[in-house]
Amino acid sequence: MGREYLLLRFFSDDSHVRTLREGKIRMMSSKYYKSLEDGLQSDVGADGRFDMYENSAYIYNPDDNGEITLDQPLKLMNKDIIKIRVYEGVESPIIINNEADDELTKVYCFYALFLDEVKEQQLSSVFKDIEKFGTYYCIIHDTEDFVKRINRGIEEYYVKDIIKNPELKFVDYVDVKKFNGVYGAYRKPTQLSWQNELRFTVSASSTDPFMLDIGGIKDISIWGKVTDLKNGRIYSNRELSIDDYEID
Repeated sequence: MGREYLLLRFFSDDSHVRTLREGKIRMMSSKYYKSLEDGLQSDVGADGRFDMYENSAYIYNPDDNGEITLDQPLKLMNKDIIKIRVYEGVESPIIINNEADDELTKVYCFYALFLDEVKEQQLSSVFKDIEKFGTYYCIIHDTEDFVKRINRGIEEYYVKDIIKNPELKFVDYVDVKKFNGVYGAYRKPTQLSWQNELRFTVSASSTDPFMLDIGGIKDISIWGKVTDLKNGRIYSNRELSIDDYEID
């Protein structure tokens, strides 16, 4: 049996919550998350949205000898080059991107609240400083059914050849200062591990945001203001109590 969890998404505008609950999921490109302004002073933004490593093709860090071992050989002068010496002064990690792939890879993310990790407590202790993520929240409480709806929705677009390479899974968090090899859309830096992120990705043919329609999810979700969420409580039997929330 899999672990029990709830899925949460935060929004600055209540119209965006309503759009999600209508089953319309607006997927942004990997490039978008690399270019948000809040990340200009660091490699990861304060609110976790900006991530300069997002969907990187490869990440490498030199070993003690100042060399990196490539995951795929590099053809140079009819020779397969596996090891490359990194000159002093070159900052690590070394990131190899695929800009075209970044524009066509569409991403949607949720925070996963694993119920077996939460003790009986007020939700303000679980969701610290969440006001910076948005004014409104949406909780999907029947996650099993939600995942099924996503898969059905993806399949409809996939068979029509509108999207390719659909994936839905949890993110793996790694130390980018030690990581070497293929990175991709399902790895993120350890400093973002608090996100417990479930994400799904598709490859689209356009650089525009992609709207995935999975049908309404009002029957398996609730929403409201983040201030009310923080005043809620979770109990030892894994039940969630929020005094003021919306179901319409």
